[in-house]
This record gives sequence, structure tokens and C-alpha cells, in this order.
Amino acid sequence: MRQVLLWIAVPLLLLATGCGGGNFRVPPPECTSPITGTLIASSTGAPPPSSTAFVMLEQLQPQVLPIPTYVPQVGSKPKADGTFQLCAGSGTYALVVTALDANGLEYAPSITTQIVQTSKGVALGNVFLGLSLTSPAAPATLSGEVSTSTGAAPAPATVGISLQHFATDAGGGQFGYLLPITPDAGWTMALPTESGAACSSGTACANYSFAVPSLSPTVRRLGDQISVQAATSPTYMLQGSALVGQRSNQPNCTPSSLFTIMLQNGQPLTATPGATLTASTLAFTGCQ
Repeated sequence: MRQVLLWIAVPLLLLATGCGGGNFRVPPPECTSPITGTLIASSTGAPPPSSTAFVMLEQLQPQVLPIPTYVPQVGSKPKADGTFQLCAGSGTYALVVTALDANGLEYAPSITTQIVQTSKGVALGNVFLGLSLTSPAAPATLSGEVSTSTGAAPAPATVGISLQHFATDAGGGQFGYLLPITPDAGWTMALPTESGAACSSGTACANYSFAVPSLSPTVRRLGDQISVQAATSPTYMLQGSALVGQRSNQPNCTPSSLFTIMLQNGQPLTATPGATLTASTLAFTGCQ
């Protein structure tokens, strides 16, 4: 089972853990009030390939940070016909959807905010992808390294990484949310570090590489008739949190959480279609 970690903006907070698999969630006792919908690609009128799509509910957190933040609670791939059913408790949610088309191009992420769970659930109906003149587009590829050490010697650990973005809705309100890393990994990727010749001296390390959307999301508040999309390319925050082991909830290293918004070349972590990006290294020290 894969450890699932959740983080939000600065300061990074380890919020919850759960078991990985096809459905990344800790389920409620019964699913009596599901949030349902159907994914539709606006260019074809048909569902996107289900193997490339991921839908997740992110719950609005109490406002302890300057910007409202949604944190993932449950997610899964849709069925082949585009339908999905997600179970969650009371609260206000955002639905975050990513998907590729049949040619491997990525639709702009679709976000529906202000979904208030009810005792009967919420039927969202059709959730459209590709509501953008520039969508779909080739994703960018984000690669990089995490390292762990005592400060003087390698110290193997497990580092979970996640990707955060800040978007704006039609009312001008900004909010933070997490993106799926991949349809199979969900919203985090667990990276066990090991010492080796490829690592910097005195460290254990692990490398990662995954595709990231190169288009800003289309955002719609539930009940609104229109979606909005930023005209600029998305800039991301890569976050990491270190644990003693992959099956452990015990934080490791000092500090145990790090983030970067920069590439190795000193430029912002901004994705454009087809770009190859190398993030600055998340170098953890003070590890056990």
C-alpha cells in the first residue's frame, strides 16, 4: 500500500494519511450522499480516456492562511463512460479534474468550487473539459531530486511530494489547491531515498519525473454559468514532507517539510506546453 500524504501552503502542514490504491481516500462508513457527475470533453462531446483522467474532491479548510485552501479528501479515476461517484462528509468542496485526450495532449484542469455537501449528496451533471481556445496542449515535464542526510552523512527516508497551484474564480477570489501527480499515484508521490553514486556527497537521494499541466485551469463556482481561465501559464509550488519510513506517520528531518517555487536555473516553476523543467532540489537535513 502506498503512503498518501497531504500538504498545503506555507507553512507546510502534514494534514492526513491514508492507503493508496485505485481510490485515494479514507472512506466514510457508508456512501449515502455521493457527489456525482460525468466528464465530457467539449471538443468531442464524449468522455476523455478514463485511464488518463483523475477526479478528486478537495475540502475547503478553515481560514488559518491568508488564501483559502482546498485539501484533497477523496479521488479516483472515472468509469469508461465518464461517470464518477465520490463520497465525502459534510463541508464545502472543490472538484479538481485532470485528463489527457486520445493523442496524449492535456486538457486544461477543470475546477468546480463552492460545492456544499448535502444529506442527499450533490449531482453535478456534466463536467466539461477543454473549455479553452488553447486546450488541449502538450503537458510540461517536471523532474528533480530530493535528498536526505543527517547533515554529514546519508540518512535514508521517505519523501512525499505534491504539487500546489493558486487559481482565481469569477469573483476574483484566489484559492490554493493540489493537482494530481498522476492518475495512478493520486495527489502525492512517495520517494524512498537511498545513498548511491548519483547522490551528492553525504546524502541519500531519489529522483522523480512526471507530467504537469501547461495550461491554467478553467474555474467555475457551482451555480455560475461561465468558467474563467487565467491568460498566463501556471506557476507551481512543489512541496515535500519527510517521514521516517514509507509506512510511518512519524516526521523526519529538521525541518520535515520543504517547498520550492523555483527551477534549478533560478527561474520560476512555470509550465509551458512541451517544456522540460528541472526543479531546484529539496534537500532535507537533520534526518534520522
